[in-house]
Formats: sequence, structure tokens, C-alpha cells
Amino acid sequence: MNSTLIIVLLCIWSLILIKSSLSQKKRKDESYQKDDDLNKKQRQLDTKTKQSLLEIEKKSIQESQTLANKRQDFERIQNAKKNEFERLLNEAMNLKNEFEKGFVNGRNWLSDAYSEYIQEKDNELECSLIVKPNPAYKSAEIVSALKKSRIEMAKKLKFLEFQLKTYEEYFPQLLEYKYAILEELVDFQNEDINDEDIDPALMFGFITKEEYNTLTDQQKFQLAIDRYWKKEKSNLEIGRLYERYIGYIYETNGWKVKYEGIIKGFEDFGRDLICEKNGKFLIIQCKCWSKEKLIREKYVMQLFGSTILYGYENSINNVLPIFYATTSLSDEANIVANKLGVKFVNESLKRYPVIKCNINHSNKEKIYHLPFDQQYDKILIGDNTGEFYADTIEQAENMGFRRAFKWSGISND
Repeated sequence: MNSTLIIVLLCIWSLILIKSSLSQKKRKDESYQKDDDLNKKQRQLDTKTKQSLLEIEKKSIQESQTLANKRQDFERIQNAKKNEFERLLNEAMNLKNEFEKGFVNGRNWLSDAYSEYIQEKDNELECSLIVKPNPAYKSAEIVSALKKSRIEMAKKLKFLEFQLKTYEEYFPQLLEYKYAILEELVDFQNEDINDEDIDPALMFGFITKEEYNTLTDQQKFQLAIDRYWKKEKSNLEIGRLYERYIGYIYETNGWKVKYEGIIKGFEDFGRDLICEKNGKFLIIQCKCWSKEKLIREKYVMQLFGSTILYGYENSINNVLPIFYATTSLSDEANIVANKLGVKFVNESLKRYPVIKCNINHSNKEKIYHLPFDQQYDKILIGDNTGEFYADTIEQAENMGFRRAFKWSGISND
């Protein structure tokens, strides 16, 4: 009994040990599995981390390279700007040196520079004809053949342009004769011809010799007026016409107007018009400029100073400055005008009656003057009853006015 019990107990104990051993083994196996899973996950995580780090490193290297490239580009641009600035500075110094030698040398230098520009443009055109998908070799040869003569012509043209502008700047009266000279309507080389003997309508090219000889006075003078309005005008002529237009506005409102700007030119002290009525004086400056160009404050201050000077020189207190323009004042000029009491009027140039119908003071003869007559701007309208501006020759003649005999104003007219 005892031995059997012992055996049974031993068997039970063995089973317990075996079960315990199996349980431990299972736990170990599960632990090993977990460790394997953890190790596997860790390895995967390490791999991903490594890849991410590699990508970050790669991206960092790329960004560093991009930054380095941009820095090189920036330095290249800066160097190019510096070189271009130095080149322009050297060219400016060369130009200054050439002009110090003489204006002709300076203009020759500018003409050479312009011809070099034309040459570069032609070279560019020639290359583009060759390298395009369907090369035009024949056209490129033509460009190459014409290039030299074109460059030389461009150089001469630019020099002549400078020369002509200089003539017009120092001798603005040439602009008045420009059309007549170019169209050869009058023989200016004939020493026997005196300006007093030539009708300005003919001299300035508003009518031809044939029209002058065949048409009636009313027909040819009206034709001259119509062409005067249609003619392309220089900036000088437009400025003069604008001053006349503003003067016309005041004359037709009872003011006596002196056209200082036209008569005195650069010596007018900025007083284009001097208007007087009932002891009141207006000093008017006129600017017929494009709308994109603003009137700066210096012009306003010039007009104010000139007005003060005129009042001081003539012992007049009642003098007011007015600025007429086809454009606007700058912000600064507007402030100055308000502070100094300079009135500003924006007025566009319009077509208006330009035939001055004047009555002679001494003999009361009625005479009309056309806008291209030499004494036109010295003729006052409104100081005699019956004087007015006519729009047509017919209107003037119907009111008993005749054309002035001598256009220079030397005769009894």
C-alpha cells in the first residue's frame, strides 16, 4: 500500500514537474517569440529610421547644393552688375571726355555708340536666321551684306539728328520756315526777295505759288487757315498756339492781353501773358504738356516770384499769378500753389477763331491779321469797339475788314 502510494505520488509529482516544465518552456517560447517580434519591429523601425535619416541627409545635401548654386548665381549676377556699372561709368567718362574736347567729338562718340548698337542687333538677326529650326542661309547672307552700309548710315543719321536738334534749339525761328524750306515753295537764296514782299501764307508753305496766283483772296487765305490747323506742329508751335488760345479767352472777356512769352521768348521771366482789366493785372504762365507729365513746384515758384517782381517793378499791388496747363500739378506743386496763392486752371487746347480783326487807331481802318503774320502777336483785340476774332475769312470780310497790306507791320497798317 505504502509502496503503491509512493509510486502514485511519484507519478503525480513527475506529471507536475513535466507540466511545470512544459509551462516554463511555453512561457520561454512565448517570451522568445515576443522578443523576436520586438526585435523584428525594432529592426523594421531602425530600418525606417535609417531610411528617413538617409532621405533627410540626402535632402539636406540637395538643399545645400541648391543654396550653393543660388549663392553662385547671386555672386555671378552681382559681378555682372558691377561689371556693367563699371562699363557704363567708363562710357560716361569717355563721353564726358569727348564732350570736353568739343561738342562735335561728343556727338561723334554718341553716333559711334548708336552704330555699334545697330551692329549688335544685325548680328543677332543674322545668327537667329542661321540657328532657327529651318535655317535661312540666304537671308543671313543678305543681312550680312547690308550690315556694314546700314551701320554707317545709322551713324550718319544719328549725327545729323543731333546737328538738326542743335540748330532748332539755338535758332527756333527755323521751325517757322521748316515746311517752306523743305517743300521749296519760296526761293530763300534769291537776294532780291524781302520778307516784306512775301505773303507768309506762301512763305510758310500753307499755299502754293499756283494757288496764290489763281485763287481769290478769300479762297486762298481761307485755304491757308485750314492748312494751318491741319499742319503737324512742333512743340514750340503748340506751346505758342496754347498761349494764344488762353489769351483769346481773356481778350474775349474784356481783358487787354500782352503776349510776352511769344514776343520776348526766353527773356519773358515766365510771364507768358500779362492781362489787364480795370486796374487789375494777371500774370499767366501756360504749359501745353502731355497728361502724363506733371507740373513740378519749381514752375509754380517761378511764376510767383515773377509776379512779385512785376508788381515791384511797376509799383502795382493788385497783381495775381495764374497757371494754365493741359496737365496736372504734382502733389508738392499743389501744396506750394495753395501756400503762395497761385491759382491753377486745367484747360485743354481747343480750336478757336484765330483771325484777329483789328481797327487802326489813327484812321479807324478795319484790318484782319492771320496767325502766321509777323505782327500777329503784337495786335491787341478789344481796345477798340468792334474788334473781334473771326473764324473764317468770309466772316471777317463781311464785317468790312481787309487783309493787312504789309505782313511785317511796317506800313501804315
